[in-house]
Amino acid sequence: MRREPGVTLVILIVLALGIGATTTMFSAVESVLIKPLPFPNPDRLVNVQTQRYAEAVIRHAFPAAEDETIATRLELRMERQERWQKRRFEFWSIVDESALRRPIGGAEVMAEQLDHLAAMAAKPK
Repeated sequence: MRREPGVTLVILIVLALGIGATTTMFSAVESVLIKPLPFPNPDRLVNVQTQRYAEAVIRHAFPAAEDETIATRLELRMERQERWQKRRFEFWSIVDESALRRPIGGAEVMAEQLDHLAAMAAKPK
């Protein structure tokens, strides 16, 4: 190592980058999947997505997931939305403009999702 300081430096940089990448990935996974959501009643959170849009979002978030895993996640998401739609309660929603401008699933899927959001907003409370 003393004879080849350049090689030593490269090895240290690669190790540092590997540790940094691992730490970043763990932090992201922990905050998204492991920690509970920072809401008083996370079980009351609902989905207001069309099935096609929800599938596109899931596929975008988990590009390497198997079709069976995607189908399971999609089914759970749609069941939760269906249960919510049967309830009668006041609903407030804030949609960030960037979410409206982010084309997920292509133009047709995005147009369908925007129509769905408008229809949900027009429903009586």
